[in-house]
Formats: sequence, structure tokens, C-alpha cells
Amino acid sequence: MRFSFRSAAVDTLFLTGLFGIYIAIVIRGDVVVPEEHVGVPAYFQRYPKPRRITVVLLGFLLSGAVIFTAVHPFAEGLERVGIQYGIPEFFMIQWFAPLASESPELIVVAYLVNKARSTAGFNALISSKLNQWTLLIGTLAIVYSVSAGAIGTLPFDSKQAAEIWITAGQSLFAIAVLSNFEITTGEAVTLLVLFGTQVLAEFYVIRVYTEPVATNVSMTVLYAYTAVYLLLGLGLFVRRRESVRVLVDRTVSTARSALDAGGTERTA
Repeated sequence: MRFSFRSAAVDTLFLTGLFGIYIAIVIRGDVVVPEEHVGVPAYFQRYPKPRRITVVLLGFLLSGAVIFTAVHPFAEGLERVGIQYGIPEFFMIQWFAPLASESPELIVVAYLVNKARSTAGFNALISSKLNQWTLLIGTLAIVYSVSAGAIGTLPFDSKQAAEIWITAGQSLFAIAVLSNFEITTGEAVTLLVLFGTQVLAEFYVIRVYTEPVATNVSMTVLYAYTAVYLLLGLGLFVRRRESVRVLVDRTVSTARSALDAGGTERTA
């Protein structure tokens, strides 16, 4: 038990530490002068700094309160709809809940891309993904311990482990796709087809098979797709090894410049 606690503490510190380094690099790096704001952001930008900070903080508190209030009845509603139509509760929570929680982000990214601001759109997506893989996962054990009323580790079963593996494989493939700082229509379609067929395959399994066979078959599907993502990702890394080298060099250079106390000052 002590080993498990120490392991969880190390995981939490490591992952949250990575997020802290990322924030430090962003804050201490060069600041790009943004385009002129319009609409609501422009209205609040005219406020004096103390009032502007207050408005931003109140916005965070309000959104957090809305999420805290709505998440439980929303999850219960999804479960009831799933039971009504013969869809397992886990499947409803796994696939339909993110559609609602991440739809604002998708709308923002789609808007930015539609306005020819693809860099800003991809930055929003990548920042969100990095947050999920570091800060979110790193604090799950803390939230679990708080809810349980005792310090402990967050347990998960074999099916959940398979879900983590496929998510990691998909992330690796996405990094390989973006390693040359562009994404083609074919690459986007490949990601969409792999994701869509995986969802349909899992839905077919849970509708045709009964437990525990359904879980075993579903895990086989997940690991099969994980292998596909890994093979495609590694293949792209080998094919684009020069782009990967440039990416690594730029990453090291950017991090070193941002974290170096004697580095260049921030530009306005």
C-alpha cells in the first residue's frame, strides 16, 4: 500500500510538473502581438486592469459553478437515455458526454480555422490535449482521495487500461501527423475514419455480445486499433525523421530560451 501511494504521488508530481514547465515556457517565451479584439473581448479590454482581472476571475468561477451544478444531472440523464434505447451506461458516458463537454472547444477551433487562423485553432487543440495528459490525469488521484476521504491511488480495470492505451496511441499518431507542421486532407480523413470505425465496432460488440464476452472482444478491438495507431505513427516518424529532428531542435531551443534566466526578455 505504501508503494502504491508513493507511486501515485510520483505520478502526480511528474505530470503536474510537466504542465508547470509548459506554463513557464509559455509565460516566459516571446509574446506575439494579437489581432485587435472585437465584440465582448474588446468591451472588457477597455476596463481598467483591476476590473478586467476581476471579470476574468468571476467568469472562471461562474463557469465552474455551472459545470459543477449540471454535470451530475447530465450524467444521470445520459444513463437513463442509454437504458431506454438499450445502450450501456458506460458507452453513453464515454462517447456522448465528451461531445457536450468539448463542443465549445470544437466550435472555437472551427471558427478560428474558418477565419484563416489555423495556427490559433491548432494551438487551442494542442493546449487542451496537453492539459488533459498532464494536469488532468495528474490531479485525478488527488480528486479521488478527496472524494474517498482518505489518501489512496485511483484504481482502474483492464478495459480502462485498454482505453488509455488507445488514447495514447492515437495521440502518438496525431503528433506524427503534425511533426511537419501541417496536416493534409488524407491524414485528417484517416484520423476520422479510424475514430469512427472504432466507435462503430465497439457499439456493435456491446449490442451483439453479452458480458463478459463483450468486454473481452471490446478490449481486443481497442488493442488492435492501438497497434494500428502505433504502426502508422512510427511509420510517419521514420518517414519524416528530418522534420522530427527539426521539431526536437526547435523544442529544446524554445524551452532553453524561455527557462534561461539570462535569456531574452519578453516582447510586448
